[in-house]
Amino acid sequence: MVPPSRSFSSLPAKIMTGLKDFTEPGTAHLYTIVIARLRWNTRTRDYIARRQTEGKTRREAIRCLKRYVAREIYQIITTPSLQTNTLSSAA
Repeated sequence: MVPPSRSFSSLPAKIMTGLKDFTEPGTAHLYTIVIARLRWNTRTRDYIARRQTEGKTRREAIRCLKRYVAREIYQIITTPSLQTNTLSSAA
């Protein structure tokens, strides 16, 4: 029998809290990228405007843009880098 102080009733909450803490920094970075791109990049502003004309709120449009940015970053990370070849040949 499990002593009351070692109850497992809060275990799922602890697991979810751990997962939340693990994913939040990435989400925060994506949000920072999106906000910076909204300020300086006309293509990003056009994307948000197009999503809003589709009936999405600004918050929903930013969420879509975060997914788009995440896909772009994933492709950069997983694609064999041409920059590595460029850097090694420049050295």
